[in-house]
Amino acid sequence: MSSIRDVPFGSEEETYHFLTQETRYLILQYVLAHPENLPSLDELDHAIPKGKSTIHEHLGKLRERDVVDSYEIDSAERTRDLPSTFYGLTEYGIYLLEEFDLLRGKPVLQAMYANMEKPEQIQRYEDAPRPSKQSEEELRAELGEIVRDDEMADATAAHRIAGITNLLDSSDDDVDQAGGSDASAWLETGSSLRHLFESDDSDDRAAAVSALSEIADVSPESVVPILPTLADTIDDLCLERQRELSAIFETVASDSPNEVPDDAIERLTEFYSKDIDYWQQDTEVAQEALKSGLSIAECVEAPKLRVACHVALGEIALRENDYDVATAHFETVLDSDGLSRVTNAVSPSLEGTVASMLS
Repeated sequence: MSSIRDVPFGSEEETYHFLTQETRYLILQYVLAHPENLPSLDELDHAIPKGKSTIHEHLGKLRERDVVDSYEIDSAERTRDLPSTFYGLTEYGIYLLEEFDLLRGKPVLQAMYANMEKPEQIQRYEDAPRPSKQSEEELRAELGEIVRDDEMADATAAHRIAGITNLLDSSDDDVDQAGGSDASAWLETGSSLRHLFESDDSDDRAAAVSALSEIADVSPESVVPILPTLADTIDDLCLERQRELSAIFETVASDSPNEVPDDAIERLTEFYSKDIDYWQQDTEVAQEALKSGLSIAECVEAPKLRVACHVALGEIALRENDYDVATAHFETVLDSDGLSRVTNAVSPSLEGTVASMLS
């Protein structure tokens, strides 16, 4: 197949710019999200708040560049109250999206689309028969089997990280409003960064955390699907990145507390229960991370997490001879079990001191 620098685009930058223009990007995302990868214009209109005429205009631009094509159902199979024209990726469109790593978020997008509230008419359109395409078998095979190696070239990583800004800030001479903070764009980007957390390269993991911090600030809900992955990765990061990861959880918990998975909270609780020697490597950064942990615990009502954070903060204060602050943290988590909850949670070297302070 021809290089992406060849027809019908003039350059890689132009190609990326064209694909990530806001309305066209949304169209491509919802084509990927659709159960059959073949939505009708009415289905796209329901999912994309841009107006049917605008969506139709950009479908035309995508067709002109051979990224998307329209597919008609046979006349004998048409029903008056159901759509007969549908839109799907061409083989060249699939190739382009893979080149720019825009296919990785497909499972998350499909889950998001499946949970979208749809009126009865749109649901009927979704269930309507679709046309057969000459390349349908190849299309499904490519969409279903795109798997990248764990190792990733530095250039690819840099492109993906840098693309977070370009993805939403891209503008176009033929649109009225450039950029924007589209949640589905962030959702796909966050998902595409997921495998960086599984990399053996600590720099990759650190870059992914920093990138996701930006995503969470703009669109907290788009980070929700990968929270379990983030929680499982926390021990593989340096303390500074752990602080950033804690802040990501804090942002999401503040915005959507019911969306934070229980298993992620359990994993965070294990992390925050580390020995005092761990937190002393950089007490200022540690305190920031632990205060984020307290905020998370309050938002999601996680008492064990709350205890772990108060105990760790109390231990740090105790090592710094700030007994008033230490006592305040320890006393905050005393319950009907008396001292047991605190003394069982503190580091063994401090257990006797804490018990004496609170008795």
